[in-house]
Amino acid sequence: MCIAGGLEEGGALLCGDISQDWTAVGAQAWEEAGLRDRTELRIAPALETLRALPHAAYIDLVFIDADKTGYADYWEELVPRGRAGGVLLVDNVLWTGRGVDDSMTEADEVGLRRYNGMGAAAAGLG
Repeated sequence: MCIAGGLEEGGALLCGDISQDWTAVGAQAWEEAGLRDRTELRIAPALETLRALPHAAYIDLVFIDADKTGYADYWEELVPRGRAGGVLLVDNVLWTGRGVDDSMTEADEVGLRRYNGMGAAAAGLG
């Protein structure tokens, strides 16, 4: 709600999730706060939602808090769509050390390391 409330005239917030039940809480809050016209909710797998977006660089801010196994795929879809000076925020990239510890082998941990490697390479660190 803070992001939607801070948008400039004509700005929009796209939210994606796979749970209609959980997002109904957010949609109700947007309605009550008078922000429904600035928010769009898409219920679908994240990659499906991202791949349906225009390919032009038009996104200013991204916040990813999704299945960690998909973070690298989300990076690949979102970075080309980001405007120069845009910001990509990603939740749980270190995940109490599990996102950088090679001895951790669960799918989420491997996915986080793959994502972190991509980010490090893009920053010239890896």
